[in-house]
Amino acid sequence: MNAALKWAGRVSRRKIKQLYESDAQGMLDAELVDDVGFGFYSRLVDMFEIDEASQGRVKCRKCGSMILRRKGTRASNGRLYRGRDEALKCAQCDWKITWGEYFDSYSGKSLQPNSAINAFKKFKSRWPTLKTAKDKMLLIDWLVHQFHLQYRDRIPLKPAAVNLIEGTPEQIIVLLNELAYSADSFAELKVKDDWKEQLNDEYRLIITRVGATKILKLGKELGVTDYRKMPIKSLIDRIQELDATLLE
Repeated sequence: MNAALKWAGRVSRRKIKQLYESDAQGMLDAELVDDVGFGFYSRLVDMFEIDEASQGRVKCRKCGSMILRRKGTRASNGRLYRGRDEALKCAQCDWKITWGEYFDSYSGKSLQPNSAINAFKKFKSRWPTLKTAKDKMLLIDWLVHQFHLQYRDRIPLKPAAVNLIEGTPEQIIVLLNELAYSADSFAELKVKDDWKEQLNDEYRLIITRVGATKILKLGKELGVTDYRKMPIKSLIDRIQELDATLLE
């Protein structure tokens, strides 16, 4: 049986806006809190299942058994796996799929945790333990204001919310900037203020504007020693010392 793969979708911007409006009015909609929170949680469960599959451990979508991918040619990430035609067959039931079909089911849908993985893990572990609407709202508010972080220097890059909320990164930034808060909100304005500070981080703006690949290329062209090994913050600082106009 070759079952089509379906993954949890992203939560609509309309629901997020309505949730914050109810909180700001001092009448937090507990049902909407659960709707949004479980939407995030379901999405994250799928994301971590996909992350496991990308590392060679594919979960059978019918019975839940684990299928181990066979090793083959070396991929760009250094792992050894076979290609798109590799047949994935569950030994416990009749579920089967090719790796190409599996890969295509999530490719381009923001379904990999990447460098926001720690924030996603925290939400995924904490959400099932929360009982009150207030605590759930605080956790949702915390998560939507997290960032994907550049691994080495922990520079905030794109908002983690792009994996969870419908829309382009630009639309999501507009949404988060416009979220309603008041003295009656459970959501904390400080969380939003901290997010804005990270959003306007000098290094984040340069990387977003110029691109990490071009920054490395500039380092090479300018003859910066060990440009590939140095932290990107240090590389940006060095390029600015040599010719700041190149990063404009």
